[in-house]
Amino acid sequence: MPSATYAITGGTGFVGSQLLKELLEAGHLVIHIGRQNSLVNHPNLKWVQADLGSAFNVTEELRGVSAVFHLAARAHVMRETAKNSEELYRQMNTEATRMLAEQAANAKVKHFVFLSSVKAVGEESSRFAWRENTQPAPPDIYGVTKLEAEKSLKEICGSSSMTFTILRSPLVYGPGVRANFLSLIKAVDNGIPLPFGRTKNRRSIVARKNLTSALRMCADNPNAKNKTYFVSDPHPLSTAQLIKAVARALGKRPLLIPFPVFLLKALGVVTFKSAQVNRLTNNLELDISAIQRELGWKHPQSTADALRETAAWYRSLQNEGQTDQRQISNK
Repeated sequence: MPSATYAITGGTGFVGSQLLKELLEAGHLVIHIGRQNSLVNHPNLKWVQADLGSAFNVTEELRGVSAVFHLAARAHVMRETAKNSEELYRQMNTEATRMLAEQAANAKVKHFVFLSSVKAVGEESSRFAWRENTQPAPPDIYGVTKLEAEKSLKEICGSSSMTFTILRSPLVYGPGVRANFLSLIKAVDNGIPLPFGRTKNRRSIVARKNLTSALRMCADNPNAKNKTYFVSDPHPLSTAQLIKAVARALGKRPLLIPFPVFLLKALGVVTFKSAQVNRLTNNLELDISAIQRELGWKHPQSTADALRETAAWYRSLQNEGQTDQRQISNK
């Protein structure tokens, strides 16, 4: 018999698909709420079709659920093209969270676990690592709407019997990663010179399995009730250290150019890419002692192991591509 019933949004996403898998492997009954069905076929998995980007009502489907994992969101978009982007962010991140939390509270769900973002606080930690009491100053509409969602959730739980846990995550990596992290892997693998040999910044990142471990613990640990936590791998890395670690995982030698950081920033201004340069040269360090101390959370995967797993996935993609190319050539 399933040991608990959980609901999850974002179950087809990068983090959500891993969390969904882990919940099912643990023997839980899982209700996946979203526009698309999960590719997982499991007797303990039920799909509830709902478009969180518009009006929806899943109150009845949430009755009997122990906890909701809310991971669905409109993620940070590097090259925004939508004319109504602010409206889209607010609908998907702020309003969808508010509506889901209200419906969960009305359905008497006991606990609501919300995956927020470090962007709800800001983008640069300066000299000191951020703690949970750091004053938020979100830099963009993504961060603003994540912070709005956090506030809405707290208000709803404050006027109901439902409790919450908010996890603020930095960049997540692991098998299946896309966007900038995948671009970095490709650059290192192809031996492209990278001008970060002198960067000594401190940035926190989190392996996907470490994040899902923390999410599951927040649903089950009574000490997590009505708390907000930062979560990351235990040790921050400079951009240069990350590149070296990725290279080791790939079995490559990194080509790091000792380019002065102040010149990198100047080039960022000239090329209108200051935001990208700052993300690679500034600090974004998180203090995760609270979740470790209060919940007893321990990361199940080291950064080195997680990068090796990611590198193996990347190699498998390459092998699949080569196989496909050979099949095309043979036709």
